This record gives sequence, structure tokens and C-alpha cells, in this order.
Amino acid sequence: MLQASAGLERQCPGTEELKVAAIINWYGITDVNDLLDGANMKTYAVQWLSSMQNRDEIATGVPNQLLTIPGGKHGGFSREESSKIFATIREFLNKNGVTNNLQSSR
Repeated sequence: MLQASAGLERQCPGTEELKVAAIINWYGITDVNDLLDGANMKTYAVQWLSSMQNRDEIATGVPNQLLTIPGGKHGGFSREESSKIFATIREFLNKNGVTNNLQSSR
């Protein structure tokens, strides 16, 4: 992630220093650069990164992987779909050196 000096903590409550190893993004935005300018611009993305001189680099510079579940919408996954989702998450975390205790709900 970014160093504290990047200034993004202004939107986070609390005073403790956070050390994020990974983010599992179930339904959030995935192409931050697309939201900074043009037809798809969103004010929340611009506000979040507006003061950053290298905002384009920050918005794209992390390892990532996309898994789509056809017809999955925002939940209600079958047991098989859930197994595939959690297996993909574990594989990604392991591939990127993140130790995890992720347990799928049963």
C-alpha cells in the first residue's frame, strides 16, 4: 500500500498506523483510473486522489486478479461458487506472499 506520508489517511478514523497486507474487493470499484477523468469520472475518486501528483500511478500500481461469477450479481452464491471464490482468494494471497487464515463460511 502507500506510505503514511501519501496523505490518504485523512479519510480514515483512528490514530493507529495501519499496515494492510491485502484487500479483498467483493463489489467495489476496480478501475480507479477510469473514475478520475472523462465520462466515468466520480467525485469520490477525484476527492480521494486529487492532491496526489502521481495519482495515475497510485491508481494502477498493485497486483490484482478479477474473478467473475456468471449471473452472480452481489451475492447468493451457490456452495460451488463460494468454494471457487474462496479458493481463488487463497491462491492469490499465497501467490503474493500473504499469510492468511481465511475460512469460507459453511
